[in-house]
Amino acid sequence: MNKRLRVHLGRDAPKSVELEESSIEVTDDFVVIVENHGPPQHIHVAPAEDLVRFVTVDDPNHFIGADDAQAIRVSVADQRPEHFNGHLRIVTGYGTEETFLEVELRQEGTARSVRVDESLGVPRTDTAPRRSATDRLLKPGTGTLLALASMAVLIAIGAILLISETAILLGALTVLVGVGIAIALLVR
Repeated sequence: MNKRLRVHLGRDAPKSVELEESSIEVTDDFVVIVENHGPPQHIHVAPAEDLVRFVTVDDPNHFIGADDAQAIRVSVADQRPEHFNGHLRIVTGYGTEETFLEVELRQEGTARSVRVDESLGVPRTDTAPRRSATDRLLKPGTGTLLALASMAVLIAIGAILLISETAILLGALTVLVGVGIAIALLVR
């Protein structure tokens, strides 16, 4: 057993649940120590659905007397992924108060590590050349997009010249504005 976690009941309100830590990292079985600071109450400790395959609570239901403490053993399965995150559910007041403890399961010897080498202290130089607006316009597929935009502009101008309806005029102007915005975003 490598870890112990304290849970406080009734410290702020009669049925309140307060975790000393919001998460715990374990490699094997651990203990949840429940300290009751208020009147006697029932507590239910069980793995949430995401953790139920890899963790069991020996006795999930406990009655904890006033100003009493109990240790609840949580068993971790031997057959589990090398790394897994889940939640332990802690409920009091017959479901009126509930909190979740994040549990990070790791296999023995797979502690988190970060490799650091000398290159970390060397400032990075941005060697990528800056691209001009012309270069961005000449990307593959841009020609097709410009051809379609030109066709839309021509149709919009033709509609403006041939039809004098206000709705069509507004629609054509909307197309022109849309094409202008698309080209501006493309060049950006």
